[in-house]
Amino acid sequence: MEADVGKRVRRVRRAQDVTQVQLAAQAGLHVMTISRLENGTAKAVYGDTIVALARALGVSADYLLGLSPETAEPAQGQEQPADDTAQ
Repeated sequence: MEADVGKRVRRVRRAQDVTQVQLAAQAGLHVMTISRLENGTAKAVYGDTIVALARALGVSADYLLGLSPETAEPAQGQEQPADDTAQ
């Protein structure tokens, strides 16, 4: 699973034209953490690392974990659309 997370991190990082060094600084992580994650050599990925990366990249943690196809988190103060079928 770490390799899939790393692929998603790399995909979003490159799409945003951000370097590993820049991402590490924004997320408060060591650049080697980003490198190992993206290269699939990380032994474990902690939850706080996923959260930090998601925040720095502006995506959901669920997306990085492969639980959601959506990359963006809803903007603060915005609610999710209501499900009209639950009446």
